[in-house]
Amino acid sequence: MLVEKLQSLMDKQLKDIIADYGTDPSKLAMKWKDRERFINHIVDTARRRAAKGDAFREKTDNDANNG
Repeated sequence: MLVEKLQSLMDKQLKDIIADYGTDPSKLAMKWKDRERFINHIVDTARRRAAKGDAFREKTDNDANNG
């Protein structure tokens, strides 16, 4: 779902997301030309941030059955 929403945005808007959320401190993404690269970067960063701290969260019964 996130990918579909990001695909509807223009390159400048994708760069703005990267800049506004601080996902590229080195500013290398601002030089990229490939929109798929922008989208992959945003999605990967969102996944990493969502999973941050998982080691400290309690596992539920459902989690124990899935992994």
